Amino acid sequence: MYRSVSITAPRVRWNTMLSDNLFGAAAAHAIRHELCTGHYDVILVNQLLCDLRPSVYEHVTPLVYIVHHPVEIDANLARMESETIRQRFPWAVMYLGAVSAQRQAICAADAIVTVSDSVRQYIEKRYTIPGIVAVIPNGIDTDFFHPLSRTSGTPMILSTGSLLHPRKGFQYLLAVYHLLSHEGFRIVDVGRRSSEQERALRDIPGIEVHGVIEREQLAELYGEASVTLSTTLYEGFGLALTESISCGTPVVAFEGGATEETLKPLTGYRIVPARDVDGMVDAVHAILASRQDPTTLHDIVAKTYPRTLMAERYDRFLAGITS
Repeated sequence: MYRSVSITAPRVRWNTMLSDNLFGAAAAHAIRHELCTGHYDVILVNQLLCDLRPSVYEHVTPLVYIVHHPVEIDANLARMESETIRQRFPWAVMYLGAVSAQRQAICAADAIVTVSDSVRQYIEKRYTIPGIVAVIPNGIDTDFFHPLSRTSGTPMILSTGSLLHPRKGFQYLLAVYHLLSHEGFRIVDVGRRSSEQERALRDIPGIEVHGVIEREQLAELYGEASVTLSTTLYEGFGLALTESISCGTPVVAFEGGATEETLKPLTGYRIVPARDVDGMVDAVHAILASRQDPTTLHDIVAKTYPRTLMAERYDRFLAGITS
């Protein structure tokens, strides 16, 4: 049993980028405070993007830094996918300190955990890492995300998650939505969107825009959908993809990062080249024609990515760090 502490930052109602930066600063302050008041077997820093030196990095307690995705890639994609200086500027401000903060954390930590081998390969190539690097994929709650009874009708196309970041490929998803809507598909969009994105979505005939919803409703929509789409240009793992397949719904996704690595052990997916809108539409038709069995899809996810396996891997890893 490990002694641990939960670090929670105050809720911020301002824009997302400012909220993220304030969360990092608040969490760093909380960690410094806890280091002065208590003893812990290990400190796990989960993708925190702020400078924790010197109180954390020079502390005797082992520090494990968890990398879900390299923010350097996020910064590069934000620059590449933004068409104007006005679009690029807020992302440049956001990543001004985040890239160097993650680099410092990766290079100073006693050990690193990544959620995929793709992330591991990237950071080992980019940085000098003194400690060990372990790959522990995410676990899926397959008891919660499971197939539901389905009814025949118009095929439903679903996309989920926050698409505010240019890495998420909203412009490509919008183009796919338009093409599939004209073909008569039912389009359901879920997740945080900017006001500009919401206006663009309203131009698609018959689209259902849900915004941010509860986990229970998300599982229901996964179970109801015919196909889930992902136009993300880089995935550190691909949690939404595995949740969808666990609900018995196949996925079509752009290649990038760990997408292929995560999906390869599973069934019920198609991967198309990044930014290939027509290729994604063709893949939707192909996967619908293949008629996947929902129970088979779910069972393979349950076997490959159970939460119990993730917990066991962390337990063995932490035992090695603290022994």
